[in-house]
Amino acid sequence: GGDGGGGGGDGDEDGETPLLDEAVSPLERFQRHARATNPIFLLAAKSAAAVLRRLAAGDSPDAAMAPYPGPAWEDAVPPPPGADAAAFRETLRKLLTQSWLLLCAVLAPHTPAASSSSSDAARLPLEGTEASAPATSASASSASSSSSASAAF
Repeated sequence: GGDGGGGGGDGDEDGETPLLDEAVSPLERFQRHARATNPIFLLAAKSAAAVLRRLAAGDSPDAAMAPYPGPAWEDAVPPPPGADAAAFRETLRKLLTQSWLLLCAVLAPHTPAASSSSSDAARLPLEGTEASAPATSASASSASSSSSASAAF
């Protein structure tokens, strides 16, 4: 929903599952997931791309993340009245993980050949959350992502 908490499902309005629909581009799967679960992921993708561009330009991880202070998203969004706070945060973490994996598929074509040197930097936007685990070799080298990837969001 529009409350920042997410819609809960992993499909879109047409009943398709964007995580599994190979007939559409990675960007479309990511966008479908964002629209179906929480449109804030579209803004988060732009922020992630901005951080990756700054890292690729030589900024330190702290400098690249400076515009984004505060708690992790799943800790900042209050649960709906009467909801179990721990279960709500876990749901947000799962949605965030799905979104991150879909975003990695979008960014992968814009990364150099497998580079393990930037794997720590790729996890920085999610550091301190359980969602940092999905960082893959494709996302690990995404610090060199081109600005064309961020323009798509």
